[in-house]
Amino acid sequence: AFWAIGMYADRFGDRNLAFAALKKWAVDLKGAVNILWWAYTDGLRTDPRFKQIIRDTGLVEFWRSSNQWGDYCRPLANDDFECS
Repeated sequence: AFWAIGMYADRFGDRNLAFAALKKWAVDLKGAVNILWWAYTDGLRTDPRFKQIIRDTGLVEFWRSSNQWGDYCRPLANDDFECS
């Protein structure tokens, strides 16, 4: 499963592989996006590549339309957002 590859790649310091695997899982295969919030090393959710994955899954549009942001992301000005 690509989500597991992403978790292990991040754990062992291969961020490029981690993002490629998470994108494959969440965007390309339309896997469960709750996987994106599992414990990752510091900085993964603040990386611009993570933000792009979140955009590509459609979560940002959902959050903006419902005004119900998750525990790890919040809206910013000018249609931007940040995750921690």
